[in-house]
Amino acid sequence: MRHDVAISPFYTVIEIADGADHGTYESESEVAACLVFAGLRPDQVEVRTNVPLLAICVQ
Repeated sequence: MRHDVAISPFYTVIEIADGADHGTYESESEVAACLVFAGLRPDQVEVRTNVPLLAICVQ
């Protein structure tokens, strides 16, 4: 039996250097805007999400 549960994805941006939390966002485009606003590069942050990696690959 398969249970499809719709989850609203969220993405939290954490700066690697000092662990600063730059907020939680509902889309990847909002994450990109956060990085630009904060003057950060993608390799300077960790983006945590509630979406399982397999779910991202299957879509």
